[in-house]
Amino acid sequence: SNVLTLTNDNFEQALTEHSLLFVKFFTPWCGYCQALEPEYENAAVALENATVTLAQVDCQEQEDLCLENDVQGFPTLTLFRQGLPSVYTGPRESEPIVQYVQRQMLPVVSNLTDAWQDDLDAFIQGDQVVIVGQGSADDYAHFHTLANDLRDEYRFAWQDRASPFSLVLHRPHDDYQAKLDVPTDVDGSATADAPLTWIRRHASPLFGPIGPDNYMDYEVAKLPLAYLFVESLDQLAPFETGLNQLARTHRGKMNFVYIDAVQYPEQADYLGLTTGTPDDASDDQEDETTKTTDTKSPLWPAFVIQTPEAQRFVFNQSESLTWPLVEQYVDQFLAGALTPFLLSDPVPAEPLDGAVQVVVGSQFHELVTRAEQPVLFEVYAPWCGHCKALAPVYARLAEVIQNNSVALTVAKMDGTTNDLPHDLPFDLPIDGYPTVAYIQHDKVSDAYHVGLYEGDRSLADLLRFVEQQPQAPTIP
Repeated sequence: SNVLTLTNDNFEQALTEHSLLFVKFFTPWCGYCQALEPEYENAAVALENATVTLAQVDCQEQEDLCLENDVQGFPTLTLFRQGLPSVYTGPRESEPIVQYVQRQMLPVVSNLTDAWQDDLDAFIQGDQVVIVGQGSADDYAHFHTLANDLRDEYRFAWQDRASPFSLVLHRPHDDYQAKLDVPTDVDGSATADAPLTWIRRHASPLFGPIGPDNYMDYEVAKLPLAYLFVESLDQLAPFETGLNQLARTHRGKMNFVYIDAVQYPEQADYLGLTTGTPDDASDDQEDETTKTTDTKSPLWPAFVIQTPEAQRFVFNQSESLTWPLVEQYVDQFLAGALTPFLLSDPVPAEPLDGAVQVVVGSQFHELVTRAEQPVLFEVYAPWCGHCKALAPVYARLAEVIQNNSVALTVAKMDGTTNDLPHDLPFDLPIDGYPTVAYIQHDKVSDAYHVGLYEGDRSLADLLRFVEQQPQAPTIP
């Protein structure tokens, strides 16, 4: 075998002896590992004379070693460069593995000669995004750090120039290029985050499919993302040319993608699309800014824009979607002329669950923002174990408040099927489930006090939290 077997006894030595070590962490019983085995052997043969060593660790026999290397599943492929790990997430076939490893053997940055345009034309052949840096020797140090962090995703080249530090990004597959004059701090050094953010925003395709493999590329760009939901390529065709041009026009302001509505119905639900019949869509989106979650069949194509702050702008599905309407909708969005829609369960027939007030998105302002008395407000998820553990304690708290006629509303809202309104007059961060907050409106100053609960979720601690709030009601 051309694959080196590693154990607890020789692992550290291998890291020291091999500056580039590609390791397969596996178990013999894992079906995916069994399928990978011949591919990995073929890759090792292809790379036999390369300056990289392919190795493997049997995690059934070397359990502690795998735990030390944070192996979460099997197989895990990790490249160690000078002992520092980087997990490989690409295809599990020999050819892409070989291509990945060969890229890792190349210099982080390729230096362009004086005939740099000829060099560049050769360098940008293929589909991979290329970033060319230009500037002084001092600027090169910043560029090299950036390139090293992103070497798995893009190719980097450098040209020495007596000019301010700049980056030029080339996307060969759609003939796109963009330039950034790198901003500097007060002391003149390059601003660390600006180039990274800019690359993320410009490296993605102008218009293309989105799925699990590339979703994070758009997430880290921190730009509004426009989704076209389609059931087939035939539905995509009338929009493709226009959306490509629109994406080019608004590059750096927002991104555009299409998504398979049949394969990813949960994403359609999450973004607020009606999953009912055309008649259901008309009824459900009569008010375009609010959508209830009780309809269940598809209507495509459909168009949604989501902001980095998770606001969603849903084109009314009761209208037939056409290219001119999409173009108009994007213009209205960029002009700030649209109102975000609000995900909301239907208003419950029974407003109380025991002594707890049930709140839905469409009633939040009525029951919380404009409440006559303070509100203890929980945002929960039905699947959340901590929420399930808190539920009987929270219900008991509500009974104590009710039985003692305390001027406090104890309320809850399902955060998975309801949004908080986009125009809240106070900050209410929902960083996890459950989130419990004490919300009180001072009508004299028109100011809000919001206290976030961080206790042990016991009845005594919840009562103590309430009593510690400014102007809190007295609990006997």
